[in-house]
Amino acid sequence: GSLSFPMTSVEAPVRDFIQLLRETRSKAAERKTVAEASAVIRTALKEGSKFRFRNMVKLIYISMLGYPTQWAQMECLSLIHLSLYADKRAGYLALSVLLDENAEVLLLATNSIISDLNDTRSPVVQLALNALGNVSSETQCRAAAPVIEKLLFHNKPGVKKKAILVATRIVRKIPELADEFFPMVKKLVTTQKQDNGAVLCIAELMLEVCRANPVFIPKFRKFLPKMVGALKKLTRARGADEYDVFNVKDPFLQVALLKVLRMLGKNHPPSCELMSDVLATVATNTDTGRNVGNAILFECVHTIVEIGRSADPELKVMAINILGKFLTNSDTNVRYIALDLFSVLVVDDTESIQRYRSQIVECLQDNDLGVRRKALVLLYALVDSSNVRVLVRELLKALVTAEVDVKTELTQKLCFVIEKYAPSPKWYVDSLVKILELPSVDFPESVLYTMLSTIAVTPTLHAHAVQKLWLSLSHAISNSNQSEKDRLIQASLWVIGEFGDVLVSESLDGSEGGKVTQIQVVSQLAKLSLMNGVSTTARQYLLNALVKLKERFPAQTPALTAKLIALIATFSSSEDVELQTRSLEYAAIAVLGDDVRASLLGRLPLPTSLSIFEKNAAASSTPPPVSSEDDTPAPVAPAPAPAPVSLLGDLLGTSSTPPPVAPASSPSVLSLLGNPVTASPSASPSLLGSLTPTPTASPSLLGEGESVAAAPAPSASNALASLLDLNSGSAPLTGLSVPARPLPGDDAPITITAIQNSSLTVALTFSHPSPAKPQFALISCSFKNTSPLPLSNFNFQAAPPKYLKFQVSHLSTTSLAPGETSTAMIKSANYAIGEKQIVMKLR
Repeated sequence: GSLSFPMTSVEAPVRDFIQLLRETRSKAAERKTVAEASAVIRTALKEGSKFRFRNMVKLIYISMLGYPTQWAQMECLSLIHLSLYADKRAGYLALSVLLDENAEVLLLATNSIISDLNDTRSPVVQLALNALGNVSSETQCRAAAPVIEKLLFHNKPGVKKKAILVATRIVRKIPELADEFFPMVKKLVTTQKQDNGAVLCIAELMLEVCRANPVFIPKFRKFLPKMVGALKKLTRARGADEYDVFNVKDPFLQVALLKVLRMLGKNHPPSCELMSDVLATVATNTDTGRNVGNAILFECVHTIVEIGRSADPELKVMAINILGKFLTNSDTNVRYIALDLFSVLVVDDTESIQRYRSQIVECLQDNDLGVRRKALVLLYALVDSSNVRVLVRELLKALVTAEVDVKTELTQKLCFVIEKYAPSPKWYVDSLVKILELPSVDFPESVLYTMLSTIAVTPTLHAHAVQKLWLSLSHAISNSNQSEKDRLIQASLWVIGEFGDVLVSESLDGSEGGKVTQIQVVSQLAKLSLMNGVSTTARQYLLNALVKLKERFPAQTPALTAKLIALIATFSSSEDVELQTRSLEYAAIAVLGDDVRASLLGRLPLPTSLSIFEKNAAASSTPPPVSSEDDTPAPVAPAPAPAPVSLLGDLLGTSSTPPPVAPASSPSVLSLLGNPVTASPSASPSLLGSLTPTPTASPSLLGEGESVAAAPAPSASNALASLLDLNSGSAPLTGLSVPARPLPGDDAPITITAIQNSSLTVALTFSHPSPAKPQFALISCSFKNTSPLPLSNFNFQAAPPKYLKFQVSHLSTTSLAPGETSTAMIKSANYAIGEKQIVMKLR
């Protein structure tokens, strides 16, 4: 029948109020109904209506719908104070729903809660325990702890179990109270005839006490036989009871007991031996048809994994087999936990996991992003020199179809694996080129530079690399997808520019056949220069390639020479100022005499540093890899040949003295253009200028910044690091290095003029305070203002590598007048003495 009062009134039953809200046809109608009901309830609370319990339940439902009810928080406290059980129940329920542990109002309920904990009525005590277990703050936990200790042994099972769970929360929030609850846990464990619910609560409290203070773990081990017996009893029980879930005996208790076994058995062989039989029983007899069984198996496997080397080898095999089955499970969560545990096992047992390599690769195509990432991390850990070919092939297939969110990470890890475990130089180049050929792949810039450096220092790779990249570049140009393969274009143009003579002098490998002619190369580059979508960086590589081909190609026809010069000149009208400048410089270089042009555009000298193949072989203590294609070992880089004198300074009028040549250690970004690494007293503004730090700035296509000169000649690799740091907007000092200890018979300090320009002069003096402790050094830093203007807020930063520890003092002054000097002291500790030098970055 019809109701005799409005359903939004205080007299309306809760059931009718919920029905009214559910029957609203729009969100606006629902908001209107809630607003009306809230207004009526607010008025009733002020007037002290007799329907306080009913109104509070309505507010709980309104809060569950997401509407604000903060104005009723004080009413929760009022209901808790009342003696009627129904009012207390509504008050505690509202307290748990409307408040959280950070609410300041909650502190006002502390006395009422403690009072109810001491009540003689067990239902009231349980209400207070429920509130403490859900929303208690640290202050309330500390205040209630003494009362909870008494309730742990209450004669009512319901009160006892709730008290144990509240004790678990107290230990979790206040770990120092674990000492007080430890005797209680020991007494609870020895209590006889407890139901499964009580045992479950005791197990959780034991786990929390052990996490809070691991010193209790050995003390709990004497109860391990009882825990093993309880778990064994569950696995052997027959018949249905109230704790069964899909015919599995109390899975919650089994999981809790397995966690206890895992904590007590870790790194303790006697305990592992005691629990081996029951772990094998659980792993064998648990039904995997439903998730409840999978949950128990996961905890069992997790326990076997965590107890580590102390576990029975047969148990490890069983655990790996279970995880292998999990990989084929249709549930995403099951596959994820299998991959997660495999990632732990792979550290100690890689061979056993290799059997499931194909299933792990399939997980890279999973719909879930978390599963894909876990599979990627696991495959990355599985790769070694014995399976690198197979796994890289599978990872390349996965990279083709990988989604954007995982493609970048997969590309980075794949490049690192190829670089670390490459079985041969040709395979290394071929694999990286396959990645470069894929569209929309974020190929790391550092890997590109390493690849080009490796090609440069490996003479047997020159022909193969230039032919491979030429074919890839031609294919990209013919398909007009150059915008998606920017890194491929950059790599191809650098190699073609550096080894163009090799490209046109040898026949192509494979089925392509024939030789590439000079006019074909120039025509393709001309076609590339006219295409849209080519980045500015790629055009810079193209311009460099054109000017170097002018020198590389032998016996050029006048028509080809004119075409090369014309292509170089087209960049003079580019929108990019840097390209305009270089185009004009290169056009001038192209018409110079043969001797001068050869000096400027000579081939990159081979560095003396080890190639990545020799470094990998040294790290694994194995001979350098042998190429499966030609069965020749990876070559050792020969000593550097004398580099030609750079005449670009004379050409541009910036230098009158030919610079001396410094030995190169690895190809750098600017060295990749084909010039030797040199040190000059004045930096050249040309892109072909040297990389050795000099007193003045050197503009380049990669950015410009302040370089520095060091007394010991820095390596090109350090110069490259400096250049890359300059791109980030800082002004670092890289390449500074001093001997790890003074030379025999030479105890004098070493002084380096690090920076010297029109604004600032920085001098560093290195000394060893104690010859008996050569790992310690003092670095005195002097900063002189050489500008005509004062410097204010002057500061400096020194960044050492990980094997060095610096203690930097404050500057003597942060305001420098013209000609004034500020000093600071750096105390250095070199933990790689005898192996590595003192290096740093200054900013």
